[in-house]
Amino acid sequence: MTASTATPLGNRRFWVRFYLQGLVDFGQKTHRYELPDDVVIHLRNLRDPKSDIALPRLAADAECSASSAAEAVDKTRDIVEGMAGFVSVATSATTGMTQPDRAVEMTPGTGDRSLLQYLPWPGQARPMRQLKKSDFAVLWEHLMQKPVQDWGAVARAVRWLRKSLLEIDNLDRFTALWTGLEALNAQVIAKHGLKDKPLRLLECPKCKHVFADAPPLSGAQLIVESTPTIPADTWSKAKKHRNALIHGGGVDKARREAPKLSPDLHKALVWGILDVLEVPKWKRRRLVRAPLKQPEVPYLRVEAVLHGLSAEAITSGKANPRLVVLTRESSIKLLKGGARRETGKLEFRLDGCAGLDCRISVVAMETFWEHDPEKPKPGLQVKLQ
Repeated sequence: MTASTATPLGNRRFWVRFYLQGLVDFGQKTHRYELPDDVVIHLRNLRDPKSDIALPRLAADAECSASSAAEAVDKTRDIVEGMAGFVSVATSATTGMTQPDRAVEMTPGTGDRSLLQYLPWPGQARPMRQLKKSDFAVLWEHLMQKPVQDWGAVARAVRWLRKSLLEIDNLDRFTALWTGLEALNAQVIAKHGLKDKPLRLLECPKCKHVFADAPPLSGAQLIVESTPTIPADTWSKAKKHRNALIHGGGVDKARREAPKLSPDLHKALVWGILDVLEVPKWKRRRLVRAPLKQPEVPYLRVEAVLHGLSAEAITSGKANPRLVVLTRESSIKLLKGGARRETGKLEFRLDGCAGLDCRISVVAMETFWEHDPEKPKPGLQVKLQ
């Protein structure tokens, strides 16, 4: 953006496109919603170009003010996620996680405007962790020694552990781990002689009926507090945020703290599963590891500047600027020490500006992909041509 056409930070206007899967039919018209802070959301189905039938893929367009295209994406993604949730409430139908596609600046009166687009990385950039046969044998041998009727709690805890590793949302991951600890609670209480602790007796304020409260979580607490290498206050913090999530209040703080607590809760859940399986402590330690969660799909983020394109051309529908991938190639090479190098080639062009005098300058390109938290240096090198 040139000095003569600069706009004060925060006053720049952006249009952001998100895609998500969803078994919801919005009908022929786009649904428009105005929100506080000058945010506008448009929701619609993608439609089959030949039959005009609604497809199970949704487009969410957001308009907002921000200081940059990246900030506009961050600002509106949670809003679109929340609206997708309410769509599911209204229809009892699935809506998937939102994936950003691109953000285009719509600030009036400027000749240069930002374009930020997310393109799929052509390769298979994924961290991988080696399974040692001896580690799996420890689990399997102790499971086989346990009576079949006692497998249920362990199986549910394992299921919640696996689910937590597949979750993208931090609060969902936290909740899955906590639920896994609760699944083990009763067996840990019985195993460690905590079963004699009395339940709380509560009285209904209306009918005066006395009843026993839900079983205490002393088993889950013992698991967390006995897990080595995690902070001593993990249980108290996790319980506080769990109560906020389940009973309301403090959700924003829980959202900030969940990413810090979840890795320790993961270790505690593994420790609890091993404890219920009667695995000796000296064998457990090597199995209690930092979680390698499900990575988001690797992508390439392209930052560019569009020259000579007016805001009116975009808002009127004459222009729909976007980068279209022409070719994509990738190759992986194994290096010394087990590391991998992946090289990708991606060719794309600017589309959606036919008949307009519009040019593009690419400012930056960056790849985004997960790496194993146990490795100080990622075991995968990614290069782009």
